[in-house]
Amino acid sequence: MIIFVVTVCVVSITSFALLPMIFNVNKVRIKVLYLFVDIPQANVDELSCRCEDFIINIENEHNDEVQSNDDANKELNALKEE
Repeated sequence: MIIFVVTVCVVSITSFALLPMIFNVNKVRIKVLYLFVDIPQANVDELSCRCEDFIINIENEHNDEVQSNDDANKELNALKEE
């Protein structure tokens, strides 16, 4: 019975100790959200287009690299067969 009372007291004390931290985290989270709300939609659209173009360029470069490696491997295999 004593252990039960002690554990209830410990849980209660730690809960009250954690409440200010939880509220602080919530305030910071709301501040961060307000930062993103303040960004104009035109900037978001421009950055989105830039990101898409960048990803497409990276994919094309990767595909070109894979194609050139495949071509080089074919040439090596052809030389080995001769």
